[in-house]
Amino acid sequence: MLTLKPGLYDATATGLQAADLQCACFKATNKSALSPITLTHAYARLTLTVTKDASFAAAATFTNLSLAGTHIYTEGTYNVFNTTVPFPASAYSGARTGTQAIDCPISPASTLPQGATANTCTFSLLLIPVSLTTDDIKLTLTVNGEKMSVKLPISKIAGSKFEAGKNYNVNLTLTSGTLTVSSVSLVNWENAGQMGGDLDASYPKS
Repeated sequence: MLTLKPGLYDATATGLQAADLQCACFKATNKSALSPITLTHAYARLTLTVTKDASFAAAATFTNLSLAGTHIYTEGTYNVFNTTVPFPASAYSGARTGTQAIDCPISPASTLPQGATANTCTFSLLLIPVSLTTDDIKLTLTVNGEKMSVKLPISKIAGSKFEAGKNYNVNLTLTSGTLTVSSVSLVNWENAGQMGGDLDASYPKS
């Protein structure tokens, strides 16, 4: 089993709060000539793009992000012997009792400058894949020290699930005192590529 821990993700950073994992399952003997193996993301990715509306004239400093709901895993495992691609929700397990939350401090804080011009910032979360059946998801951003929450209806999430290898893009609009969901879309999260070669696991070596 592979241990998974969801959290903030930055593909360009060297020290990640959550590390992306990619894997594949294949069968081979100690002298098998391997066909190219495609590695697949073990996580689902949630990308939040926040646009500060012109009505929010002050600077906006983001210091925390949380995601809460009965479908949210705060930790879990992935069965590395799963051979189904895309990875099904049944390949994952973890404790989910009632409403749980992923709480992510944003460090360093992200600030949108003061001014009437609309501007944006983006945050990404790695999530443990899961089927969404009941209850909406509560998304909370701490802006200038104030918690601002919005419901993310599962009806807006394609297939009503967070699927491994998919990137769920959520556009949010920040106005004076209000955070709203503008749109939700789904794209494939690009895989790392393929790995090939000959597997030689014989021992001892001659």
